[in-house]
Amino acid sequence: MPGAIASLPSKGPSPEPRQAPSAPMTDRDEIADTFDQFLNDDYYGGSAAQSVALARAYCVDEDDAALNRIQCLSSSYWLSLLGGELPDDPEDSCGRRLLHVLLRLGGGDLVGRWYLDRCSQCGEDQPLLSQLMEEAQLDPAQAIGFLAEEIPLLDGGQPTAAGRQVLGYKDSTLSAAIGQLGSVSAREQLASLLVESDPKRVAKLQDELMSGEQPDAIARILLSKDPKRFRKCIVQKAGKQGRTVDRLHLYQALDEAFPGKFEAELLDLSRRILSHGGGNLSDMIWAVEHFGAEVVDEARRQIEYGVLKYEKARWPNDYMLHDARDLLEVVGRCMGEAGRPLLHDYLASKPVLLGQAAATALLAVGSPEDHGRLHQALRDFLREASGDSIRKTLELIEGCEFVDFRDELWKQAGHKSKPVRAALSRYLRQQPDARERAIQLLSERKAAARLTGVEILLALGDEASFELLDTHTEGEKSDEVRDTILLGLEAYWLEQGREMTREDIAKRIDRSLEKLATPPVDWLQASQLPPLRLRGGEELSQEELAYLIFRQSRSKDMRADVEAKPLYALIDRRLSGDFALQVFERFVGSGADAKDRWAMALAGILGDDRLVGPMRRQIDEWAANSRGKLAEYAVQALTLIGSDVALLATDAIAIRYRSKNKNIGKAANVALDAAAEVLGIDRDELGDRIVPWLVFERGQPKVYEAGGRRLELRISSELKPVLWDLDKDKRAANLPKAASDQEKAEFKNFKKTLRDVAKSQLLRVENLLVRQRRWALTRWRDLFEEHPLLRPFAMGLVWGRYADGELVDCFHMLEDGSFTDADDEDVSFADYEEIGIVHPLELEEDALVAWSAHLSDHEIEPPFPQLTRRVVRVAAADRDKRAIRDLERHSLNAMSFRGRAERLGWARGSVVDAGGVTSYVASFPAAGVDVFLCLEEFWIGMSMEDEARLGTVFFVRSGSVQVGSYIYDEPENEKDERVLALAEVPEIVYSEAVGQLEQIAGRTLG
Repeated sequence: MPGAIASLPSKGPSPEPRQAPSAPMTDRDEIADTFDQFLNDDYYGGSAAQSVALARAYCVDEDDAALNRIQCLSSSYWLSLLGGELPDDPEDSCGRRLLHVLLRLGGGDLVGRWYLDRCSQCGEDQPLLSQLMEEAQLDPAQAIGFLAEEIPLLDGGQPTAAGRQVLGYKDSTLSAAIGQLGSVSAREQLASLLVESDPKRVAKLQDELMSGEQPDAIARILLSKDPKRFRKCIVQKAGKQGRTVDRLHLYQALDEAFPGKFEAELLDLSRRILSHGGGNLSDMIWAVEHFGAEVVDEARRQIEYGVLKYEKARWPNDYMLHDARDLLEVVGRCMGEAGRPLLHDYLASKPVLLGQAAATALLAVGSPEDHGRLHQALRDFLREASGDSIRKTLELIEGCEFVDFRDELWKQAGHKSKPVRAALSRYLRQQPDARERAIQLLSERKAAARLTGVEILLALGDEASFELLDTHTEGEKSDEVRDTILLGLEAYWLEQGREMTREDIAKRIDRSLEKLATPPVDWLQASQLPPLRLRGGEELSQEELAYLIFRQSRSKDMRADVEAKPLYALIDRRLSGDFALQVFERFVGSGADAKDRWAMALAGILGDDRLVGPMRRQIDEWAANSRGKLAEYAVQALTLIGSDVALLATDAIAIRYRSKNKNIGKAANVALDAAAEVLGIDRDELGDRIVPWLVFERGQPKVYEAGGRRLELRISSELKPVLWDLDKDKRAANLPKAASDQEKAEFKNFKKTLRDVAKSQLLRVENLLVRQRRWALTRWRDLFEEHPLLRPFAMGLVWGRYADGELVDCFHMLEDGSFTDADDEDVSFADYEEIGIVHPLELEEDALVAWSAHLSDHEIEPPFPQLTRRVVRVAAADRDKRAIRDLERHSLNAMSFRGRAERLGWARGSVVDAGGVTSYVASFPAAGVDVFLCLEEFWIGMSMEDEARLGTVFFVRSGSVQVGSYIYDEPENEKDERVLALAEVPEIVYSEAVGQLEQIAGRTLG
């Protein structure tokens, strides 16, 4: 919508619809500063520093001769910082040069994401992409490599503009480029492009395409198109492979295309893999699952090899036995009776990890003859000191109805491991003697045992248990045990409608008098601070104030101390701002030691909006002076203030530190999630509440008056700043020279801030379409009619009126604030209706055509693809399937995967052994569905050189699968009852999920 300009309603004629674009907003000084940060870091030197210095000279000083001398940079961290400065306007000189530099330094993924973001807003711009590659002086092979690695070459089976450019190169050029490609995903892209668009050329290039890592990935693409044509060449390619695992993978691909035709070759290769290694765990598991008892001897040899390697290691650890462990469990699942002798051999194995795997497998076999062996083995496992071992044993015991281990388990109640105690509590609370044994634990000397008793009594949840625990707090010496009791009592009292009184708090203070004699830090004494008052106006006593400070100092987390919470609840927050300011100023003045961060939490809990500015300035200062962790704590404290002003500031921090000091930005987002939970709203509603007003005020236009001119500041449909001359009724290029320095600085800062905020809102609002967000009519009008930053979305999108969850009709808001249908007829609303962004799957074909024509007639360019977004439906043949397997074995650069997935709103799943990440998850709460993309060989801390390997995609009911640290709850296969058949997945969820998966993987599914 190039002509629309969003502003607050004001008098006077509307602006003309078509105007020149607003001035570019890239800040040359910020780009220079990012380069200088690198050059001033003593950690970097040599060729890296030389390349960055040349890049700075080219970008900032416009030294054209420096470009050809720039070499690739290996630091992904600094490349990501440069990526944070990419321009909104590709015509900006410094910003465009930065794009050239990133292509030369090895930041093609950043340029690719920038280009794709731009395409999502403005459509394909292939001339721009070609110009950038030419200006960066990439040779043809480098250009093909960049396109294949970072830009989709196909869309819906048809070549994109980038794909057409690749097809325009000669075979010899393509052949040379394939040899230089750095990832399997790039070769897959090229193979898919050629197979779909120019099959005759595939025969000339198939050897090059199947060279390098994972030739089977290319083979599958070729076989999916024309299996008979490519069968012979893939068999020949398999015979030429030097590695057994590559031959196995190629024959697996052939077996998928020609089931049962290559069993002899597959059996031979499976035995080789199991006997001699050369494959990974998934290959060995496949062999056992596919051939079962036929490979039992080879499976035994592979397990023996794993144990021998562990025993001979200089520094053995259980991680070295994971392959053997997993193989044992598969043996039990796939070999049945034939595998029992092997499992018996390892049931009493040391280390216990293998014994537990054998027990798991024997339980799966389910033979009553094994009960005696299992009983003894489980008793032996419980004698292990390892917390992980006991926790695993508890899981096994819960599946055994033929044994009674209660006495042994009660003896473990004082275990030092929290996960072990949690597992014990879950099991023991179900036993008939749970209450009596838990009460006995409260008298134990070890705090850990008392804690288990507390957790069991809390879980029982009856009045007698809570009364007993309330009494127990009187003599409990452990802060952790008492805090656990108090948290449980708080929830119970809330349910009962009971509130803690000042008299109840006084009893707690009396128990702490000895500890209150000396303050936690000498710079924060109760007698030197402004008074605090209760809601009734009474002043807190010195003992109460000292108690509040003491209790908060015990909390390591940035939250209200559990025991202090009832006292906080009695304090009048309207009068506590002076106290909070003093606490924060004294903390900063003391040197701001991170161990004293509790003082910031104290200030945040009792602070008002006057504290927001000082905290925000300190966060920026600490971030600039390498005190990032302290800045993270301060961000958390800022959200504790709880006001909209504080939450807006936190959101601004999340945006500002999206690229630089990412941990601070991440901390801000986590703090906002916590704030939403405290407020009892979801993150979408919080996102609506904290859309920044920038320099605007609700209901008031922003007008600069200087030099006899009146210029109103508005936001255009492209989310760019516009100055509108109210007297001449046309755009103004800039503020008048007579404007004050303060106004000029404000306008400059507004342009810079709007750039970041606009990116954030574009992603957020498009995600609201994906997630099918609905607003009450009054709330929608309050947001999208009145807010200058959201008004462009009201004018640029087609909106729907919903009743009882069903689409009633569509409307569009015109520039003058009126509402129209596709035929330009006025629209009226009913109070009961909800408003949402219409998805094309909700419209019949004639309605889709009519609305597309309406937007075109009004010269509206949506801020992101809406009616034109790609729609994917479940194929008739796939409706009964319960998983998508198109991405299995597909690999791509790990940083590209993480960046694409998280930008689209996917979140990391469980983190397990050795920092492994098992999945990424997308949630569609309005539809009640979560989507899991399983991962292989992905872990925290992967570098620019690593590749992510994708796996199966499952759809499940929202919340049915748990994720977290060391939580193994993702579906293993389609048999999991939580997994939905594809026919059960709502159409919009399926379409959006598949569309996002295609963007993440850089390839078309199906």
